[in-house]
Parts: sequence; structure tokens; C-alpha cells
Amino acid sequence: GGGNDEQTEAAQSVDSIQLLASAPSIGTAGRDEATITALVRDENGVLLPEVDLQFSASNNGSLNVQNPTTSESGETTAVLTANNDPRNRTITVSAEAGSATGSVNVGVTGTTLSMSGPSAISSGGNATFTVRLTDSASEGIASIPITIESANGNELSGNTTTDSSGQIQFTLNAQNSGQDTISASAYEGDSTVSS
Repeated sequence: GGGNDEQTEAAQSVDSIQLLASAPSIGTAGRDEATITALVRDENGVLLPEVDLQFSASNNGSLNVQNPTTSESGETTAVLTANNDPRNRTITVSAEAGSATGSVNVGVTGTTLSMSGPSAISSGGNATFTVRLTDSASEGIASIPITIESANGNELSGNTTTDSSGQIQFTLNAQNSGQDTISASAYEGDSTVSS
């Protein structure tokens, strides 16, 4: 019973939790990780041992917490990964003990969308375009819907979900003459990538 009382007292005397990330961002390919270090202090800034922390990660981040209790030096660590989610995003890692909380943001970056095709098409002609969605390791991302648009209202046809290599191909029928801008995008909100 005494150990629990000590931990409760330690949690009650926590004034601040500072979280530090070993890297400001990790790649979307899921191969990178960031070590999150939690420093727990009392109101005088003294690092506190034996404090149990509750860690959490937003936006589909994955945390591996080996030991949630601070060491004699008043710190503990967790390892953050992108959790096989190739979206660009920001993950907020938080830790709390008693009424104190701390957080740090880690970017998940590297997913891009590229488009290739002709730069000019004669009026009434057709042209094929290829769009490729890749992660931070330049590997294709499969089974993701791609939105394609013609600013000039020209007809676009083809499969709009990426194949196993992260690609789609579509055909533009240039029935409306004049300069046109073809755009492609994947994902939504803060995770949107476009070409």
C-alpha cells in the first residue's frame, strides 16, 4: 500500500510536464520514429522521480511506452511512430499526471502527389495523364481516391482510385478550347496533397 501512497503524493506535487521530441517530424512511410522524453517537475522546478504518467497521441499516432513511471532523474520516454497511416499531418503527444499536462507536436511528412502528361493538346483531342501518390520513401500508396478536375470543364475519364503502385491514369477530352488547368488531390483537410 505504501508505494501507491507515494505515487499519489508525487502526482499531487507535479507542477509541470515538459515533453521533448527527438525529431520535429517523422516520415509517412512508417519507418521513422521520434523519442518523446517527459520531464516532470514540482513548483520549484525540481525533477520528480516515481511519477506515473498517462501518455496519449492524437491523429492516429502510435506510442510505445516501456515504463510510464519517471526514473530517479525525473524523466521517462515513449516512442512515436506514424502507425502505417501515410497522410501528412501533425500528431500531438500529451502526458498527464494529476492536474498537470504537457504536450509536443510532431509532424508526419513526405506524402506527395505528382502528375505527368502533355502540356498542350489540340482542341477536340484526347490526352492521357498519370497521377502518382507516394509516401516519404517514394513508395506508391494504394487504394486512395484521387479527385481530378479540369478548370475549363473538359471531360476527364478513368479510374480515380490508386492502384498497387499508387497511380491512376485518366484521359482528358479537350472539347472546350482555351487554356486549361488540370488538378488532382488526395485526402482532406490538413492532410490534403495536390498537384
